Formats: sequence, C-alpha cells, structure tokens
Amino acid sequence: GAGTLASAWQVPVVWHLAAVAVCLLGIALSTARHLADEDAGRGRKNSAPAAAAAPEQVPVRWTDRRVWLVGVVIIGMAFGEGSGNDWITVAAAQAEGGSESAAAALLTLFLAAVTVVRAAGGPLLDAFGRVNVIRVSSAVAILGLAAFIWSPWNWLAVAGVALWGAGVGLGFPICMSAAADDPVRAAGRVGKVAQVGYLISLVGPPLLGILGDVVGIRNALTVALALLLVSALTAPGVDRVAPARGTRPGSPALADTRRERPGSARR
Repeated sequence: GAGTLASAWQVPVVWHLAAVAVCLLGIALSTARHLADEDAGRGRKNSAPAAAAAPEQVPVRWTDRRVWLVGVVIIGMAFGEGSGNDWITVAAAQAEGGSESAAAALLTLFLAAVTVVRAAGGPLLDAFGRVNVIRVSSAVAILGLAAFIWSPWNWLAVAGVALWGAGVGLGFPICMSAAADDPVRAAGRVGKVAQVGYLISLVGPPLLGILGDVVGIRNALTVALALLLVSALTAPGVDRVAPARGTRPGSPALADTRRERPGSARR
C-alpha cells in the first residue's frame, strides 16, 4: 500500500525503501522485548513433566507417503501464491496503459485477499473440511488467475486478482495442518512439507520469469494454472488421518486431536 502511494507521488525508490527500513527497525526494537521465552522463568522443575508428556517423535524419511500426498497439494498452492507475489506488478505494468502505481495497487489487493482469507478461514474448514476447501480454493484461484491472464476488461482482471489471492490464501496453512495430523511424526512431516512448499514458492517464480521472457509473463502464468489444477485433483491427500498407535494416550498432542472437531484448522 505504501508502495502504491510512493509510486503515485513519484517518491524516489531509495527514499521509500529507506523509510521502510527505519519503520521495520523501529518495530523490531519495540517488540523484541515481548518475545522472551515464557518458560524461562518457571524453573527447571516444570521441564521434566512437560517432556514426559510430549510424544516421542518418529524419524520421517523422504519416502514417507504422507509427505508426498500433502506435498503435491502444496506445490500448486505455493506456486500460485509465489507467482502472484512476484509477477502481478510486472504483468500489470507491462499491459497497455498500465502504470507502476496501479500495478502496486493490484499487488496490495492480492495480498489483502490472501490475508483476509487466511485469517478468517477457520470457520470454512470447520464447516466443510480440508478436502472440500482445497478443491473450492483451487477452483477460485484458477478462475481468478484465468481472468487476470485473458480478460479484455480491466475491471474483470482486478476482480480476478482478488479471487486469485483468496483462492491461494488457505493452501499453505491447510497443508501444514495436514502434515501434523500424526503427533509422533508431526515434526518431521511438517519440516519436509514446508521444505517442498518454500522451495517451489522461491524457485518456481524465477523460472516463470525465464519462461515469460520468451512467451510473455501473462502466458507464462498458465503454468500456475496447471499446478493449481493438480492441487484440486490431489486434494484428498490433505484429508485427516488418525494418530499412530505409538502415541501415548496421555500426550497433549493426542488429546488435542480428540478435542478437535472434524475439519478444524486450529492446528
């Protein structure tokens, strides 16, 4: 949002980024004191019972079936989100009559849609479950991205950006929750699924730029469309699974899964 205003007011980039740096430094220094370890002052006497209650983690290999079932889903969702972050502004600025400030405004709209859906999507998961939400989210993102790529009307392209952001908003959190279903394998699975998601979101969009240099960035975004379709088709991979037998009955993680309503995204 600040970038949109800075571009519209023709503020030099160096001054804009310097102001951002000062703001971030001020926020970091003012909030760091609130991030102290809450367990630090409780003494070591409480650490032993907590450790005893936690389930022992089972090593997870890359051949783990659950990692790849969830990983395939996160590839499309993470690629769709990363592509929007990196290329909406470039594609909009390259359009006929496009301006930098209008392009920045589109990115602001995309990120706002991601944020709102990610923050408020819990009730949707409670009501409809992960699989249905991933399917609908993928479809919404596909519709929005298709409108952005091919619509001849500016208003529809703008609406498409909002739908695109809303569609990918819940993808990453749902996949993290799905990887953590089994308490004794949660750490390993979440770590590996996160690696897949971050790798595709960091490496995928630059590769998209190389393709866009040949066919144009809007045409290159059809790769994101295809991967979002893959996420929709493989959505059953994030369905809830029962905890492993090795989880102790008294462990907090197992108790949490018993209390959780079907389809909940609380984790």
